[in-house]
Amino acid sequence: MKQIFAKIGDKKCTIVIGANAIRHFSFNRLGASGFVVVADMRAKKHLASIFGLLVKKLGKNLIVIEIKNGERAKNIATVERICRIMARSNCDRDAVIISFGGGVVGDIAGFSASIYHRCIRYVHIPTTLLAQVDSSIGGKTGVNLPEGKNLMGSIYQPSAVIMDTSALKTLPKQEINNGLAEAIKYGVIGDKALFRFLERNALRRDAHFFQHIIVQSCIFKLSVVKKDERETNLRYILNYGHTMGHAIEAASQYRIPHGKAIALGMIYEGYLAVVFGSFPYNDWVRQTNLLKRICAPSDVAVRPPSLIDFFRRDKKSTCGEPRFVFPSRIGSVARHRGLYLHAVPRDALYREFQVVNDMKI
Repeated sequence: MKQIFAKIGDKKCTIVIGANAIRHFSFNRLGASGFVVVADMRAKKHLASIFGLLVKKLGKNLIVIEIKNGERAKNIATVERICRIMARSNCDRDAVIISFGGGVVGDIAGFSASIYHRCIRYVHIPTTLLAQVDSSIGGKTGVNLPEGKNLMGSIYQPSAVIMDTSALKTLPKQEINNGLAEAIKYGVIGDKALFRFLERNALRRDAHFFQHIIVQSCIFKLSVVKKDERETNLRYILNYGHTMGHAIEAASQYRIPHGKAIALGMIYEGYLAVVFGSFPYNDWVRQTNLLKRICAPSDVAVRPPSLIDFFRRDKKSTCGEPRFVFPSRIGSVARHRGLYLHAVPRDALYREFQVVNDMKI
């Protein structure tokens, strides 16, 4: 069992990582007047024994709200439903929301906590590899709008994150790949040791493998978020591959899995970095080969014209011009005049993305 104690801004967060982590966590220390569990319906069903243990530990003063799995549930109507159930149940400011499921549930539950009674505490129990290595850490919460992904949200830190790695045993291959894509991202932008570990162990799926990449991913992400919680500059590096990836997800109406979209995003954005002179071609090839081995993104072709509107609405864009994170080598990112975001004209996007398409990666 690994514990990490983090202080981000004025908020303290305990992160527990390991098999049977829920069993070892004391919920009594939260001093809650009651608990509201926002649970992914599929996770609740497939992880019945873990969920049952959670319910037993939380006691009688408990509300369980089930929501559907997937990005289509990540909307303001779902948040309103949660808040209204809590209001009708007379939940006060000492109530604690607990998310149980993947990143979608975590985003919804965290956003609900950030606005109910102008903020109450919340705890993440992420049950997917993606949520454990990425979305449960850092305090980003939010929902989608028809116009794009994560356009409404807040930055609000959880009180605790409980990562029970035994939950990963039931995950399908695509869900594992979703998380590994984000772990590769951390390796490319700042942790070359993690990247090398993934290169050497790309096909491993044992408990020690998962524990290592989860711990290293959390440590790296926390090191960034502590320095730039509100995403004014440094934290933007965590968006490598995501400008393109989120646009691909939204344009496909979320039929393309997150991991595959982010893997594609890193391939295309990495190639832009090669063209603009910051990323060595050989490092781009190493990154691309690892993504292909783990995430198999090659059966999706990117068509820039269908993505332009999503680029314009991306939070990193300025005056409608998309900006991207460029690696400088494996384990490092490039800065331009002190900034980590690089503007790319539309004609260059069209031209270089077509070059990558023609490579038939």
